Amino acid sequence: MLFSSSHLRLFFCAAFTLANTVILLSQSINIPLHPYPMSRDIETGLAEGKMRITKAAQYLSYIGEYQAAASIPHEIDLEWGFDTLREVDKEYFSLFSPKPAAQAIVERAAQEQIIIVNEAHHKPQHRVLTRSLLVGLYKQGYRYFGLEALSNCAYVPAEYCDDQLNERGYAYNSPLSGTYVTEPQMGNLIREAIEIGFTLFAYEQFGETREQNQAHYITEVLQKDPKAKILIQCGWYHLLEAPNRDKTWMATHLRDSTGIDPFTIYQDILVERPNGEESPFYSMMNFDQPMVFLHKKGDFYNGFEDFDLFDALIYHPRSTYERNRPKWLIEYGDNECYNVPEEFITVGYPCLIKAFKASEPDTAVPVDIIQREYAADRTVLVLAPDRYRLVISNRSGETQELTATMVEDD
Repeated sequence: MLFSSSHLRLFFCAAFTLANTVILLSQSINIPLHPYPMSRDIETGLAEGKMRITKAAQYLSYIGEYQAAASIPHEIDLEWGFDTLREVDKEYFSLFSPKPAAQAIVERAAQEQIIIVNEAHHKPQHRVLTRSLLVGLYKQGYRYFGLEALSNCAYVPAEYCDDQLNERGYAYNSPLSGTYVTEPQMGNLIREAIEIGFTLFAYEQFGETREQNQAHYITEVLQKDPKAKILIQCGWYHLLEAPNRDKTWMATHLRDSTGIDPFTIYQDILVERPNGEESPFYSMMNFDQPMVFLHKKGDFYNGFEDFDLFDALIYHPRSTYERNRPKWLIEYGDNECYNVPEEFITVGYPCLIKAFKASEPDTAVPVDIIQREYAADRTVLVLAPDRYRLVISNRSGETQELTATMVEDD
């Protein structure tokens, strides 16, 4: 069945051209792909003990079900005193003034050589924050971007090596490229960094010497380019600058091996935890965008005086939603919300709608993914104006494809 090219008036000041619908019952793929299970399959796997809580939360985030991902009790314990707010802590916080996070971090970057920002792997807003730093950091001379998420060709077998990522410009949704690359906002972070001009590199390695090896692969960049300015994205504790939990972490090994003191930024304390213990420090803050806090002397707020585990904390506001999508995604860059009219969906419900750049294959990480549970479900895609292919699939594996052009409505 074919649709003639025509513009449809949609929500949120956008227009959407759809054409060339094709039912695809199967598709040959030459590389192994990560799965995108639907929420009911994730819930079943979790209930039957076939899926770990951590993986369930990540899978839900992969398909745009951010509220569901946040509702799973998958939070690391609050440590280091952030679970109890004392009067002295309030007094110390009062010495600092808020400033938009991206602006403050980019300004600080001028005097740094290595910046390390962490993430919770089931919270894509952390990746959106890092994405907001890219242009400013590039202007400050940063040219290298190391991601824990990437598959390290120096470590993995050759069949799991993606050595063409920078040349290709996007990650595969495959173990070839890595693990957390599967999530669309991680894919967009990678895509935009390469487009800006960063050279991306992998540094992950597992085993008993994981932290030392991570530091080693980052140090190799400096050995080749001693003046290199480097941005690093890691998970939770790898940025700790002092021994903790009976372990010396990557950032400490990196500092000791290079003599460079990295600027370390922790994202997962001053953030909402809908189904976990929330830090009482978070209650001191109420802003509508990510913030850091600066002392008049220029120091960043990291919780406590003389605290040495990391240099700065980022505050993330509570998520609010529009058409089932978070505002922190809708408001990034030139993103817009785009509805796919139900009359264009022929494979039935529930279904996943994956949006791929028109120039990229189905093996790429989608730019966005949403789940539609039923015909009246109005969950929208969030995309920048461009040409896309929408691949819509149901639980039986039936697939249809739409070509779509998103243009801003004048």
